[in-house]
Parts: sequence; structure tokens; C-alpha cells
Amino acid sequence: MAKDKKHKHDIPVEDGAESPEASPQAIDDYSPESYESIMAERDEMAAKYQRALADYQNAQRRFSTDMGAAREAGVEPRSRVPDPGA
Repeated sequence: MAKDKKHKHDIPVEDGAESPEASPQAIDDYSPESYESIMAERDEMAAKYQRALADYQNAQRRFSTDMGAAREAGVEPRSRVPDPGA
């Protein structure tokens, strides 16, 4: 029985089954077309990540700008917890 390292993203492999990394045949199963499709998918995911990151940064910037404008206008943020002394 082989000693397996456990990671949260690992999929368990049954005893006697070979993992794709261990099999030289698995490496030869990839065609240039499948490689290109995998690379295209990677590029698409990277672009989606960049867009999501830009959206998040823009939202932070907008929030900061809006808070600054509210402070200048004299609007104070409301307390989430009622003040028992008031």
C-alpha cells in the first residue's frame, strides 16, 4: 500500500490504480489540439480573474470616494449598535 499525502484538493485514488502523473501513457494521450484548448481555457480564466479584480478595486475606490464626499457634506455614518447612553 502506497503512502499518500493528503491535500484538500486531492481526489483519492483506489489502491492499485495509477495516477495520471505516474503513467507515461497519460502524457502521450495529449494532442496539440487539446493542449491549445487547455491553454485557451487558462487564458480565459486569467482574463476573467483580471476583470473581477479590476471590478473589486473600482468598487473599493468608489466607496472611498463616496465616503469622502459624504464626510465633506456633513453626513455621518450611522452606528450599527444603538448607544445605550443616548
